[in-house]
Amino acid sequence: MHNLANGKSFLRLSFDSSSCGSEASQLLAGECILQLRESSTTCTRDKADSNHFSETWLAGARVFFALTFAIITCTAAVGLTPEQLRCEYLSNPLGIDVAQPRLSWILRSAAEGARGEGQAAYRVLVASTPQLLRNETGDLWDSGKVSSNETIHIVYAGKPLVSRMPCYWKVRVWDRTGHPSPWSVPAMWSMGVLNKSEWRAQWISDPTAVDATQQAGAAQTAHFGYRSYYSVSEDAEKWVAIDLGAVQRIGAVRLYAVTDPWQPGAPARFFPLRFQIEAATAPDFSSAGTIVDRTAADEPAPGPQGVLYRFPAVAARYVRLRTTRLRRENEAVYGMALAEMEVFSNGTNVARGATVNALDLAEGLGWSKPNLVDGRIAVIPPEPPPQPAALMRKHFPISAPVRRAMVYVTARGLYELRINGRRVGDHVLAPEWTGYHKRLQYQVYDVTEQLRAGEIVIAALLGTGWYAGRIGLFQARQIYGKVPQLLVRLDVDLADGRTETVVSDASWRHAPNRPLLQPTCWTEKSTTLARSREAETRLHFRTGTGLLFRPKPIWATARWYGSGTNRYAPCARSEQLPSRNRSLEFGCPILDRMWSDGAS
Repeated sequence: MHNLANGKSFLRLSFDSSSCGSEASQLLAGECILQLRESSTTCTRDKADSNHFSETWLAGARVFFALTFAIITCTAAVGLTPEQLRCEYLSNPLGIDVAQPRLSWILRSAAEGARGEGQAAYRVLVASTPQLLRNETGDLWDSGKVSSNETIHIVYAGKPLVSRMPCYWKVRVWDRTGHPSPWSVPAMWSMGVLNKSEWRAQWISDPTAVDATQQAGAAQTAHFGYRSYYSVSEDAEKWVAIDLGAVQRIGAVRLYAVTDPWQPGAPARFFPLRFQIEAATAPDFSSAGTIVDRTAADEPAPGPQGVLYRFPAVAARYVRLRTTRLRRENEAVYGMALAEMEVFSNGTNVARGATVNALDLAEGLGWSKPNLVDGRIAVIPPEPPPQPAALMRKHFPISAPVRRAMVYVTARGLYELRINGRRVGDHVLAPEWTGYHKRLQYQVYDVTEQLRAGEIVIAALLGTGWYAGRIGLFQARQIYGKVPQLLVRLDVDLADGRTETVVSDASWRHAPNRPLLQPTCWTEKSTTLARSREAETRLHFRTGTGLLFRPKPIWATARWYGSGTNRYAPCARSEQLPSRNRSLEFGCPILDRMWSDGAS
């Protein structure tokens, strides 16, 4: 409030209106002055003075309310801010392998509890360097002002992106009244390896990882019996026939079910649900007679002693079991399997060693037609011995300061990567389980801080994982392959403008006399690539033999951006259980590993 010499007073309000819209700017431009008449010190005034006083205050009130509305409008304009920028749903991801990534953000209003606000337009800038982005230069893409309320799935539409390229971006939005927001906090993403040919790396593995003698012994001792191909229908017909070699009088048949050696007491696998057993003297069963009929009702699966079917003695050379309904193992798989089939003549099994024919055969370790009549009912799964984790490394020099370094890595198996003894990233059990014959996931790590000019050692622990180890509760190993394999590409951008690339190839070496680690995901003592102190020191070995060089193509590439390890705290609920055990509830899922701190 200021007093003037003429006895009047005025209220001066001034503020910056540069961030407001055109209407607010016109109203608030410069200074708004409310001129007020100084009140008389006496209680008597003439009518003209009274009217002039009222008109002055009325005009001032109008300006005051208009000013209040303009301030509110201006506040709303600067209160809409884009936050939590994402590329392909991820925050600052490395290794995007989509040629045109999708961008997204969320909007936040500075006005608490504000309703009805929304985006009317946006502008996205994507630059190749942080400096260009700070200068508001989108050398890769400047979308311009786009009229749209979309905040998700904004498809990148700039210059073509190439492998390994870093991209820095930010966004600003306009609200429904046309007021622009500040620029968002910058975000980034980097491109992965977009083409298989750009890897330049080769699959490598430890040639001593598998003992051929032990592998052959495990394969020879495996025994299950006979198994048909799977079917998607329970009504599909399956049959298996035995040639006794000569016509004989037979009076009984015994069937043994295939039991699951890894789930004792579980129902027999694929024992025929409904079936007939036929006997004939001709191989085409043109004159066959039915000696056992179990087609009217479902046949229960027998125990380990098998089930004996007796019938009046008949003369026959050929005996055939033919299904009319198959047993289901899960929601989509049907089939037939038998551990042993015996045919008795005067109490003697005349089927042992006979010739077996079948409609089809799912042949594999322990499964064959001769196994149906070999006199063995024991179910012996193939059990190759556990493989020790492979230790691999490569030495190489770096001749100049490092500006940026990225490593791209995957494995048929599980890996843990180290550079100069320091672990790369915090991912565990990587890469994740996929159909290894079709696609693989690879991970991308920024290792700039781990590299300096001088001698560098890149090393890897390589375990069997899901590829050559066990899968879930299924105890067999080597489902996809026998030997774990590694694929690595390291790109080092130097300060002098050069780029040095190190890839997995025949120049890598593996450690001799490897200690036995726990390289699988299940049933072992560790859920990851456990390491002994001996193994840690072996990461720096300089001697060793060559690796098995496997110039195989990459089937496919996919990426995973998981954070790897997380810590959850505090414990939500603790309950003392019998036998000195304690139940801990964290209120959220916990995968892979768990660390605890505090009294148990």
